[in-house]
Amino acid sequence: MMVRADLKCYACGYVSGQIEGDDRLIMARGAVSSASPLGAPKRRPDGRYGCVRCGGALYLDDITYLRPRTPRVYDIPAAQERPIAKAS
Repeated sequence: MMVRADLKCYACGYVSGQIEGDDRLIMARGAVSSASPLGAPKRRPDGRYGCVRCGGALYLDDITYLRPRTPRVYDIPAAQERPIAKAS
């Protein structure tokens, strides 16, 4: 199932961005996005993401499971002809 979570800093508490990926795979391979004016989180020398403000370690916070989008098809019956009312 797909998961979306905030990337929050242990040191300063700043939310550096969001990561979205499959919970059955390694989350580090997920898609990272950021609405921060400081930019997206960068990889640290140890391979993990670092805070854009202080460079501290990040953890996943506010985890949301996303339902897969499935196309829905609705059968709408053709408009039935109705008799037109005549004014008397």
